[in-house]
Amino acid sequence: MTAAYGCDVSHYQSQISWSQVAAAGKAFAIIKATEGTTWMDARFRSNWAAARAAGLRVSAYHYFRPGLDPISQAQHFHAVVGDLAAGDLIPWVDVEDEHSSVGGLAVAPAVIVEQLLACLGECQRLFGAQTGVYTGRWFWDKLPHTGRFAQQPLWVAHWFVDQKPGGTFSLPSGWSQYAIHQYTSRGKVAGITGNVDLDWTPDLTAIMVGGGVDKTRAVIALLEQALALLRG
Repeated sequence: MTAAYGCDVSHYQSQISWSQVAAAGKAFAIIKATEGTTWMDARFRSNWAAARAAGLRVSAYHYFRPGLDPISQAQHFHAVVGDLAAGDLIPWVDVEDEHSSVGGLAVAPAVIVEQLLACLGECQRLFGAQTGVYTGRWFWDKLPHTGRFAQQPLWVAHWFVDQKPGGTFSLPSGWSQYAIHQYTSRGKVAGITGNVDLDWTPDLTAIMVGGGVDKTRAVIALLEQALALLRG
């Protein structure tokens, strides 16, 4: 297992010196790519290219908007990010808002669950890799049937009072472990102006494309196929 520190960013961080971020000991970056069915982060492509060039492992995330077509959201996410390369980290879907847009109507929790399942399934089909969920207990524990997501890697936000990375704390319903801990929203890193979210993973290799979580997904798929044949 290879524990590692990283950060997650969007256009809010403005211009970033990724060489300084790498020199500060950050091994990976999760970069906002898309939101809803049409919005793309204006700095996604430049951040993606520069972070990778600086030697960081890169990943992308999509901000999920309930009430909008989940398949279209997944397709938009993949269209912007493109295919992932060996060594990239798996993609993530950020689930923390019940509204279809800023100031829009709230979507019922049961509907959010079904739409999210559809979005994740389409992401996994398009990227050919397991897709993780970013969330926190303040939002997730309002949703029903969350045990249905137990096989998705969890990137957990736990920082209302800044936390040390790692450690033991209560996770969102349905999960017994996390893949990434976002441990502060007020981090300081050379090369980034202002506050930035900081993250820690207990095993960086496990969340790489083709890594441990992808292998688990492949085994589960084979088992599901075998069960389907037996039932048939």
